[in-house]
Amino acid sequence: EPTTREVEQITASPIVEEQAVPSEVVGYPLDHSALKQYGLITRA
Repeated sequence: EPTTREVEQITASPIVEEQAVPSEVVGYPLDHSALKQYGLITRA
């Protein structure tokens, strides 16, 4: 099983952040459903 540190590294992906992230910052286009899936809020 993965250690706590490994889990933290996996879940520390920059795409999974509780903040508004324009698609150009992420590096590729994301539609609204994808942003909602990752818990992101779009700047419409």
